[in-house]
Amino acid sequence: MNEIRGEWFREHFLAGRRPYFWLAAVIVLLYMRTLGFGYTHLDDNILILKNQAFLSNIANIGRIFTQKVFMGNTLPYYRPVLITSFMLNAAIGGVNLFVYHLTNVALHILGSSLVFMILSKMGYRRDLSFLFSMAFAVHPILAQAVAWVPGRNDTLLAVCSFSSFLFFMDFADTKKWGYYAAHLACFFLGMLTKESAIIVIPVSFLYVKLIERDHFKLRNYAILAAGWLATLGIWFFLREAALRDTPRMPALDMLISLFVYSPSIIQYIGKAFFPLNLSVLPTIKNTTFLYGIAATALLAALVFRSKEKRANFVAFGLLWLILFLVPPLLGPNALFLNDMLEHRFYVAMLGLIIVFLETDIVKKFDYKKATSLAIAGAIIGLFSVIAFVHSGNFKDKYAFWQNACDTSPRSYFPRINLAFMHYLDGELDEAERVVKKTLEMEPQSIRSHYYLGMIYMKQGRLAEADREFRKEIALYPFYDNAYMCLGIVRYREGALADAEDLWKTALELNPDNPDALKNLSIYYRDKKEFKKAAYYVEELRKRDIEPPRDFLDSLGIK
Repeated sequence: MNEIRGEWFREHFLAGRRPYFWLAAVIVLLYMRTLGFGYTHLDDNILILKNQAFLSNIANIGRIFTQKVFMGNTLPYYRPVLITSFMLNAAIGGVNLFVYHLTNVALHILGSSLVFMILSKMGYRRDLSFLFSMAFAVHPILAQAVAWVPGRNDTLLAVCSFSSFLFFMDFADTKKWGYYAAHLACFFLGMLTKESAIIVIPVSFLYVKLIERDHFKLRNYAILAAGWLATLGIWFFLREAALRDTPRMPALDMLISLFVYSPSIIQYIGKAFFPLNLSVLPTIKNTTFLYGIAATALLAALVFRSKEKRANFVAFGLLWLILFLVPPLLGPNALFLNDMLEHRFYVAMLGLIIVFLETDIVKKFDYKKATSLAIAGAIIGLFSVIAFVHSGNFKDKYAFWQNACDTSPRSYFPRINLAFMHYLDGELDEAERVVKKTLEMEPQSIRSHYYLGMIYMKQGRLAEADREFRKEIALYPFYDNAYMCLGIVRYREGALADAEDLWKTALELNPDNPDALKNLSIYYRDKKEFKKAAYYVEELRKRDIEPPRDFLDSLGIK
């Protein structure tokens, strides 16, 4: 009977292209409900809602490669492929997130399929390659990459990096330079997606040295290096041009960040083995090390006790895992927010799978035995249930920020954003309560006084709003919106010259601040200084913001 079930499993699930079909079917069933999810107001509102005028004009596609991802923000992120994908979605669905979520699901299908292809190409049995690709497809730690629209950046990174690595494997096998050209093309797209793609270079080199063990001629190494350097040179030129006015994180801060937050690698491994403490916005201080220590010890024991393990494959998998987790630890937000968003584990997960595939407990898996299939099915089923439940935390802004508060009780950042969600819906009393509670927890929490000022300004409590905005500026003097809002308060109080100076200060800090540009154009129009007003109108138009027709008519602008 077991033999019959084993043959049935092989013929109905593993033959031909059927593994790809089953991966796609399971992913669609698991994430179908995310197609109706709304905005979380963590990056998606900025990248899609506020950026819709830019995204909806396909003529702007060239400009994507000449500017940073967050216009009006000092963060040095360069993500042309991500924004291009949003532009294509906007052409179909506008601000409706259905198409965006559908794209996320499709990308996850592609990423999971590429995992199956890599594992098969590395010589692992087809049944094991399929089962671990399925575990990858339904793993809860990757739910954020699918259910949260901006999480697709790491799915895109995976598609580019996995494809690039596959082409390199083909090149290593055949020495056909066409494969290397395809490898470079995918590598370049990966770099335009996220800087972490640079890790493709060392893992490709490690593959040749540890797995393929085929000694290239010195000439071949020289050509490889030349191709990588040329690709990186083009990317660096484009990135530097786009980020020319953006401050960078000092090298010393990057090293400190790497040292302080490298233990989060243990936490990621813990979530991979025991996905029981998932969060939409996890931080290292609010995530237990217990699961990570247990998982690391378990993995080490399994590898150590495995007699059939291949040390070179184990080393390759561990290096893939660690190397792809290092770049996120160097990010500009690391020292400020110390977040360890779960979608960042997407590419690194493959390394952990390779290590696990080298253990005897996995190698002895026999798909011909019903018991083995039952155990594998139970694990995949459990992962699917947890992923389904966790994905619900991304359905809207309240579910998202409430989960962030619940899972990071010692962090003020989620509470401030939950307060802002109430503010957006006009629930000002509740917003005020949450902000004040946050200030009790952390008196110098960033944005707390700013949001309190916003609440008071909306309630007409101008003196109190004035006080709160000034407190925010005293604590964080480079925040442009605090000056912009204080300018509105001073304008309403009749101090027009003060308002003008404050709005100009906001623009000095952030030349792309749209509200400061709008307010100055209105201010000068009302003063009948039409030439100055027209200047700020032109600045708005450069940023794809079109003032109302009646306002333009008042300035005699076509």
